[in-house]
Amino acid sequence: VELRDAVQPMRLIVEKLGAAKVAQKYELPQDLLEEAEKRIGTEVDDTRRLLAAYAVERKHFLKLGVPDETWSARKMLHDYCTGALLHCEEPPEWEEEAPTLPPAGSSEQQHPQAAQYAPPTRGSAKAKAGSKERRKGSESDFSDLEEFLYQAASGAAPLKGKKGNKKR
Repeated sequence: VELRDAVQPMRLIVEKLGAAKVAQKYELPQDLLEEAEKRIGTEVDDTRRLLAAYAVERKHFLKLGVPDETWSARKMLHDYCTGALLHCEEPPEWEEEAPTLPPAGSSEQQHPQAAQYAPPTRGSAKAKAGSKERRKGSESDFSDLEEFLYQAASGAAPLKGKKGNKKR
């Protein structure tokens, strides 16, 4: 679907970002904004002033030197959609919670499944049972990921018999 009027979406963008931020992004000085308003010939809002100034700066005119605001709106809208004209805001009712990390060396775990991958102490029954369970293979689709996470957490050597872990 082709967008017929790109000026209205640009009004929303200028409303969200603010005219000053858009003018700063495209390096449009105040005197150029005033010149663009004179070329249009009528009292205009901030959006049309910015679009006209952008067209004047890039030398895109209609008949008799009138700035091509539609061309400017399409270019700026394209920049917004591709991320060149960036605007981010927090979602409504956003409550920022600072992440809390346990002190270094503490045994407190953050993630509920983190205990599953914590390295067992050497010689413990959990270590022996966990080793046997991993060797015989699990029914999980993520058994290779679980093995990797276990090895990373415990610093253990790869288990033999697994595909890709065989020593050659």
